[in-house]
Amino acid sequence: MGIDAIVSLVSLFGPKLINMVSGLFGRKNTPEQTLASLAQANPDALGKYVEAQAALVRAQNESVNADVSGTISVWVSDVRAMIRPVITCTATAHLIYCGLHGCVLDESTRYTYEMIIGSWFGSRLIR
Repeated sequence: MGIDAIVSLVSLFGPKLINMVSGLFGRKNTPEQTLASLAQANPDALGKYVEAQAALVRAQNESVNADVSGTISVWVSDVRAMIRPVITCTATAHLIYCGLHGCVLDESTRYTYEMIIGSWFGSRLIR
């Protein structure tokens, strides 16, 4: 197992493990806990907190959809949604094929594939 495989595994499972350990030893401050404490301690601030959370989510959605102007067709939305999974599956299949058949990939291609796979699956594990 090379250093590139170790780095890929750490990038794949590292964030989830860190969240798990911090959850065991640290206090969690989830939005639900904040809402509960505000409802008991300061009910007047509860409405402002909910509005601020809604504004945050709205701003995040607007930044993601910044390149969209108007309504896009369903097939364009579907193609955009499939770009990362298709690239990830293709990279995984090519790595497996080369591993089974003894093909030699240059390091930059292999690192790129591992970064793509770790990035996509890592972001899926964090949520």
